[in-house]
Amino acid sequence: MSRVMALRHRPGARKIFSNIVYLSMQQAVNYLLPLITVPYLVYTLGTERYGLLAFAAAFVFYFQVIIDYGFNYSAVQSVSVHRSDPRELSRIFFSVTAIKMAFACVCLGVLLLLTACVPLFHKHEALYLWTFAATAGTIFFPVWFFQGAEEMKYITIFNFILRGGAMALFFVFIRAPDDYMWVPWLNAAGSVLVGVMSMVILFVKFRIVPVAPDRATAAELLKNGLRIFFSLVASTLFNNTNTFILGIFSNNYVVGTYAVAEKIVRACVALSVPVSNAIYPRTVLLFKESRERALSFLRKILFGGSALFGCVSVLLFFFAGPIVLLVTGTHNDTAVLLVRILAILPLSVFADNIFGVQVLLNIGGMQTKFLRATIAAGLLSIVMQLALVPRFSAYGTAVSFLAAELCILIMYIIPVRRAGFKLP
Repeated sequence: MSRVMALRHRPGARKIFSNIVYLSMQQAVNYLLPLITVPYLVYTLGTERYGLLAFAAAFVFYFQVIIDYGFNYSAVQSVSVHRSDPRELSRIFFSVTAIKMAFACVCLGVLLLLTACVPLFHKHEALYLWTFAATAGTIFFPVWFFQGAEEMKYITIFNFILRGGAMALFFVFIRAPDDYMWVPWLNAAGSVLVGVMSMVILFVKFRIVPVAPDRATAAELLKNGLRIFFSLVASTLFNNTNTFILGIFSNNYVVGTYAVAEKIVRACVALSVPVSNAIYPRTVLLFKESRERALSFLRKILFGGSALFGCVSVLLFFFAGPIVLLVTGTHNDTAVLLVRILAILPLSVFADNIFGVQVLLNIGGMQTKFLRATIAAGLLSIVMQLALVPRFSAYGTAVSFLAAELCILIMYIIPVRRAGFKLP
């Protein structure tokens, strides 16, 4: 879920275990459920239509980053601190929601301008607007609130309803290539449904009451989230721009092929997220108590995790063919090669979380190095894609993504080693 998160208290062992379970279930919902629908969508809609949907999602994701503004991390701390004060929680909730709605209105204006003036977007105007509707609908699904209250079960349940319900209805309404618009329609409807259910939980369980957004609270939230927002923007440059730039220089069929390969790799990368998120609070406390104890703890995690995710990367490389066949239902040599190019990512992403999130973010003065590394990797990714994609198409995208990820790992390791922290 994140590279940046702050917790102010130490939950009990049972609560930690419960959160790990729910986080793992959420990752399964986020990455494994879509893999069930991919074969059906690729077969029914065709790779070209699937690529069009992937390009639209990549484009609209930039607006989602702006709307979220990092509140999924920065606002977590505010909720955690004031969890026993319903009045303050109400002020925080409505302040964050008001900011998000204001950002969404600005983003919608920009999107309408682009779809009206740019031929690339005007051709499928309705698709981009409905994809944006699904994104804007998440304003009323306050993941950040449930995280701060340490009620991960609600995130998991609502996420399952949103994604699982949409997935089931895909099989009902999508029967031909021209039915591709049902994807954003169902996603938008699911976002509205989950938003309504979230409001009920907030008002009943957490006793949230309607209050006017507080200007001082909003200003503080914007200030606290600014650095995280820049970090997320930088991360988006090499995590999301791949599909977008590829779509500009190629066609929807190529984008669809790359999207399938990347989705397979990201599903494997996601296996490390529950582990990373679960150990972060423990790492924070250990660094406050004893730096050596923290490093000793991380050495064990790094050793065991490297062995585990190294095996995942090896299996992904050698079994790329059967995996692609299983996911897409067809033999696609291009997708197989793309998966093999990116197969090292499960291991490298796990390692960069240890050096970056677990160490750099817990050492005073190192947070800036974390942000610089993320920005540098994002810029490297864009430069490489602009140079390679026009000539090598999807292969250039994959190589650029891989280079950016390895770059960020190296730039995390260097300051850790220079500071004298002995991690293998």
